[in-house]
Amino acid sequence: MKIHLLMLGKTRRPEMRTALEDYVKRIRRHAPVEMTEVRDAADLYLAVAVENEPELRHLAKTANHAAD
Repeated sequence: MKIHLLMLGKTRRPEMRTALEDYVKRIRRHAPVEMTEVRDAADLYLAVAVENEPELRHLAKTANHAAD
């Protein structure tokens, strides 16, 4: 199993970045982890190759509607 963390936007606050790095360090012992920061839902769609593309399209569409 591989864990892929997708983050919408950059984590600029140092305390949040530190917490995120600590979390990744802890879970990396149990499974490979990949982190991806994306600017918006369109980049989210392009950032990940997913086996079930219709679900990803729905996720991107939902995220764009939530941002409006």
